[in-house]
Amino acid sequence: MAKKSSKRPLWILLTLVVLLFGFGLMARAMGWLDAEVGTVVETATTERRSITQLVSSSGVISPEVEVVLTPDVSGEIIELTVKEGDFVNQGDLLLRIRPDLYEARIDEIQAGLLNARAREQQALATTLRAQVNYEQQKQLFERDMIPRMEYLTAKTQYEAEQANHNAAKFTVQSVEAQLRRAQD
Repeated sequence: MAKKSSKRPLWILLTLVVLLFGFGLMARAMGWLDAEVGTVVETATTERRSITQLVSSSGVISPEVEVVLTPDVSGEIIELTVKEGDFVNQGDLLLRIRPDLYEARIDEIQAGLLNARAREQQALATTLRAQVNYEQQKQLFERDMIPRMEYLTAKTQYEAEQANHNAAKFTVQSVEAQLRRAQD
């Protein structure tokens, strides 16, 4: 009988351990043993008031139509005829730039144009002189009075002077275009 009594407390102890383990599993499943307290809720009494929601965000504000003004020329602004936010129409005067530099540039180009025209006249005179020489050499060559080399030299000189005259004409046209652009 002594053996029976020593097994009894062991079974009771084992039963208590199994029951405690089962109770622990059930308590954990029910949420009794979790460390979380729960959801914190703010309460207030009911009353009439406005609900406002503030939203802050970062970004870039861009206009529907962006107008970029770039001058054709740079310089010192001496008069500003509009203010920021003013409405303007195409062709309105926005500002004035000091004209000293541009007037000097126009004078410089006009002087260059006169120089180019003078060079064109010189090239024309040289071409006419080379043409007369070529005509004379041609007549002499046709009569067998000069060697072929002198005739070819005169012909080549005349063609070179014609090309030089054409180049001078193109230079005049180029300087005239520069003058028109500077005047604009």
